Amino acid sequence: MSKILSTNEIEKIILDYIEDDRKNQAILLNGEWGCGKTFFIKEMLIPQIDKEKYQIFQISLYGVSSIEIIQDMIYGKWIENVVSEKTEKFGPFCDTLVKRIGVFGKGAIQFFESKIGTDGSAAETAKAILEQNIGKYKKPVLVFDDIERCQIDIIELMGFLNNLSENNGYKLILVANEQEIEKNEDDILTALKYEIALNNRLDVDQFVSQKGTSHDGQETIKINREELEKITNHYFARKSTYDRTREKLIGLTIPYNISVEESFDAIISKYITDEPTKVLIKENKEKIVDLFKQEDHRNLRTLIVASISIQDIIMVINQDRFSEKEFLCEEILRIMLYTIYSAIRRANGVNEYVWPPKVRYGFLNGSFFPVQGSKVYGYAFVDEYWSTQCIDREVIHSDIKTRISEQVATKLSIEEREKYQLLSLHRLFNWYLLPDEDVKRLVSEMKTELREKKYVPRDFKDIIITLMQINNTNFGLTPEKSKSFDNTNVTVYDSTNSDQFIDIPLSEPTEEDHIYTDWEKFNISEFVDLMVKYFDDPRFVITKETIRAISDDQYFMYNYRELTMPLIEKIEQAERDKILAGEQGTTLCEMMWDNSFEQFCYDSKDEFANQGRFLSLFEYHKFIERLGKASSEEVHCFCNAVKRVYHFSNLWDIFSADSEIANKIFDYVCENINGDLNKDKSRTKEIALRRFKFDISQYKRVLRTRN
Repeated sequence: MSKILSTNEIEKIILDYIEDDRKNQAILLNGEWGCGKTFFIKEMLIPQIDKEKYQIFQISLYGVSSIEIIQDMIYGKWIENVVSEKTEKFGPFCDTLVKRIGVFGKGAIQFFESKIGTDGSAAETAKAILEQNIGKYKKPVLVFDDIERCQIDIIELMGFLNNLSENNGYKLILVANEQEIEKNEDDILTALKYEIALNNRLDVDQFVSQKGTSHDGQETIKINREELEKITNHYFARKSTYDRTREKLIGLTIPYNISVEESFDAIISKYITDEPTKVLIKENKEKIVDLFKQEDHRNLRTLIVASISIQDIIMVINQDRFSEKEFLCEEILRIMLYTIYSAIRRANGVNEYVWPPKVRYGFLNGSFFPVQGSKVYGYAFVDEYWSTQCIDREVIHSDIKTRISEQVATKLSIEEREKYQLLSLHRLFNWYLLPDEDVKRLVSEMKTELREKKYVPRDFKDIIITLMQINNTNFGLTPEKSKSFDNTNVTVYDSTNSDQFIDIPLSEPTEEDHIYTDWEKFNISEFVDLMVKYFDDPRFVITKETIRAISDDQYFMYNYRELTMPLIEKIEQAERDKILAGEQGTTLCEMMWDNSFEQFCYDSKDEFANQGRFLSLFEYHKFIERLGKASSEEVHCFCNAVKRVYHFSNLWDIFSADSEIANKIFDYVCENINGDLNKDKSRTKEIALRRFKFDISQYKRVLRTRN
């Protein structure tokens, strides 16, 4: 494999060629489209050529259709050089003259020549300059670019160029994609060659690798593009027209295969005018170059277009509008990389990405390429820029702000998670691996952390079970008594199911006699009391699922249930308050005793039955206090409400949980009906209380025993 030349090496080869008078053939700079050949000639090579010794004419043959046009272009370029070198002779209009010649071609040249003949001293000076500089003091170097895009017949073009170099002594530098020159030959002729090559009477077995059988049993062959080229070259071995003519004209072919990396700095310096953007792009050179490599893309025009677009987008971002500078820098880098990526897509003929409605940024798809170990984000406003070449500053700011807000939230979440993982509970999961002193210290720290509400409700179960293990002096010391792995007919106990522990004798395990029996047990109830305080904080939601534990150890589950009963009672109370609340969210115990209360109790009677409670939903002391303050109408409304609820014939089966409070209320009413419950000695209030006493006596009798 031949060596890949650097730009410095290519410069030296071409400069040596120009300096060597013995070499009168042309030199060809050959490379793929977009690889940077023209940029190299204009920005790197021409500045290195000695302007005192050589006149340099750079001419593009793109679309040129006749030799006469090339001659006019050479003449125009020569006049440009003359005028630009004699600025002092032509005064302040020199630049205008040069631009006119370059843009308007032959018409501008004729205009210039006519002025030379009619404008007195200035015209005489110009005429003298033209006469003195026609190749007398400087050797001409002609650079012909875009050879493959020329419309002139290849033989005619090569003959003209050969005449310039061989007969006129001009140094020629040709710039082309040689593969495309060969493609420009007669397409009809090529098609005829292919048709002949595919004739089934030709012997092509040596070129074909894949054979098969058709549906009628005949042997068939499949020929790919590479094999077709081999067959064609075999039967039409004669060189192409270009190959036959280039041998005389071109003395040296230099492959131009410079990487994006090598041309990167020069391109950015040339095309990026905003200094901060230029610095940003150069600082991320490695990421950008890796992106080009990953996409196997070497077109420098893509880099140029993408870099200019990056500048256009970044310059509208007002960084003062963002407080999170670190996140903004990260977003700008992502925007830059996506702009590069989308430019490569466009250069490869792929349309802009179509974003789903209301989606402004994110990964394009699952196979989106990684850069430096991370995936690149896409942004809708970049694709919108490609489509319209317009930038909506406010849309860009809005998208970036939203994206940064998400990033900040994610960062905070990660930080909170990291802090959470450092809590004592997580270090106590394998407490039996720690020294005794560390276990006791961590338990103390865990209690403090619980008091400060650093845990979440889903940790409650783990905290209680961990403490139960630590308090169990048998834990880990009787492995021979561990349960078998055979789970056949094993009962699983649920800590939130009270029915599983009714009328079942509990077998308390005997503590082993060992030296650790004096281990100080922790008061787990103190930890549970701290958990109960979480109910007062609206940030936390505690449900039975949160604290539910399941095990086949009945005694362990019973103890766990007993420890968590304060939590279970709170949860059940919260569930009742939520279910048995009015339309305005007022709980049963807070409602006024009026017609709406009576209606609510009637509407909710089935729910009370499901709960198995009504009177016991009221806190006893608050209920007695309220009964004493109630008006006679309110007492009657309450009696009506109770009647609506206790309408079941099997009252004991449903509301047996209300028996105790019904007895307490009845006893209190009997003792205070003419005292604290009716301090004003109101006749109507006494009538209401006596009705209340009678109703309660009936209910408590039924609730006491089954019918």
